[in-house]
Amino acid sequence: LRKASILKNECDRIGELAAYDTLRSKFGTDTDRTLVMLSTVSQEHRVEALISLGQLAEALAGCDDIVARCGETGRDEYSEHIAWALSTKAFLLAQEERLEDAARVCSQIVNQFGASSTRSLLDSASRALVERASHYLELGRLEEAISDCDTFIATSKSATEPASPETMARSLLIKGSALFEMERTGDAARVLSKILGDYGGVTEPPI
Repeated sequence: LRKASILKNECDRIGELAAYDTLRSKFGTDTDRTLVMLSTVSQEHRVEALISLGQLAEALAGCDDIVARCGETGRDEYSEHIAWALSTKAFLLAQEERLEDAARVCSQIVNQFGASSTRSLLDSASRALVERASHYLELGRLEEAISDCDTFIATSKSATEPASPETMARSLLIKGSALFEMERTGDAARVLSKILGDYGGVTEPPI
């Protein structure tokens, strides 16, 4: 794993991948807790390297491997790795314009982690809800897009920690866009005006 890190710093992505493959071939089926974690981390880095090389099909297969490998352990400590793999898979499917598939993966994240007591997993589920709304908007499923945005906004208001400004602004933008597409221009204007009112003075990208 350290060898892979050195090769990455040297911009040798092919050598980096080879190091990950060596690690996985030696320890990929081992059930020792530490080795399972190292193998999982190597697969995550491998997926990132594959994405940088444009090898999206192999990256998707790597995401599926993480979900299967961590899921079969039955341990909650691997849940964040599963959430990462599913989120990355949804992103890659969207990149390939497979929006229905991406929306289904987002639904899997929401269903699996939406009621979690872990803050990071709840954040993953919230982001997935907004991503699904975005996919629904592009697919013309406007009522579903608005419903997801409303659910996210309502959940965020009752949460102990507020959602990130970026995610909240994005959900409002999706909702406003969907309302505009439905020719509900008055409602759309009110939602979009809220973005300007709440975030119009924010200078940090991407808001």
